[in-house]
Order: sequence, then structure tokens, then C-alpha cells
Amino acid sequence: MAEKEVKILPLTGERMGEIPGRCPYCLYWEDPQNFDPTCGDPKAMERKKEILTRLIEEIDSCGVLAYEEGQAVGFAQFCPPSFAPQIWSYAAGPVDPDALFLCCLYIPDPDFRRRGTGKAMLKEVITMARKKGWKAIETFARKKSANNPSGPLGFYLKNGFHIVRDDGSFPLLRLDLS
Repeated sequence: MAEKEVKILPLTGERMGEIPGRCPYCLYWEDPQNFDPTCGDPKAMERKKEILTRLIEEIDSCGVLAYEEGQAVGFAQFCPPSFAPQIWSYAAGPVDPDALFLCCLYIPDPDFRRRGTGKAMLKEVITMARKKGWKAIETFARKKSANNPSGPLGFYLKNGFHIVRDDGSFPLLRLDLS
């Protein structure tokens, strides 16, 4: 399938309603006590908006959206590690405080994957992190399934990340920005 033009835009308050899939309902990283695995609770969506609004106010931006033909098809979210308490539950963690934590980089619809969209989102996240003075980006990647909001291990390794601490399921990866 031919690649289509992808437009990457920063997440803003006005664009929160365009976050694709179940991502607007997911509180996995930010509020694990209120995380609903089905990611469908309308209360969770309101809580997610509160958290993202706070992040945007405090660090200017906390994510990007990928668009194809005017439709949001991908979402990447990032934050300082202190905003993601779930990182402490990972055996390969925690994330280094000098690193921006990439919570997710996800394209919910498989028909939009493997077309360069994830790489374009990651490139923009890297650019944003450098502008804000972060020393690195760290994330947990899934070893066994590409169908996960954290993204597949191979994707990150192909894009310059290295394994900091290994784990059977979710190793901690790092991309140094210096």
C-alpha cells in the first residue's frame, strides 16, 4: 500500500476530542487506580482531559496527533516521569528523571500501520523533546505484540533506542538526545 501524506500536529486543548481509538479514555500511566482496562468509561475521558490540560499548561505540550486526509489516525503521549506513577510497577523501571517518558505511540487501526506514521510521530516527539532541553526519551516497549499502545520493541530499536534494562515482556528503552 502506498504511503499517504501524514501531518503531525501537537496535542492542544482544541484537539483533545480528535485523539483516536480508546486513547482518550486510557488512564493507564497517569492514574492507575482509576484505569479501566476496557478504556470506555466516560468519567475516564474527563479525567484524561484534566490530566492532559494540566500537562499542556505545565510543560507546553504532552503529545502529538498524526493525521491522514484530515482524520486523526495516531497518537503519541509523553510527560515527565513524575506524571506517570505506573512506571514504578514495571520490573525494568523506573524511568530516569532526566528523560522524557514516552507513554504511548499508538495507531489504533491496523490499516494505518506500517506506512511511516509511527516514525513521523516519533520524529516530532524527538524534535519537541530537544527543544525543551530533555537529555533523553525513555519508554517501555512490548516484546511480543505490536498491537499495544506502548509500541513494539523492534520499532524503537530501528529508530535509535537501546535497551537500558531488559525484561521478559517490557524492557526499558532509551534514546539519548545529545
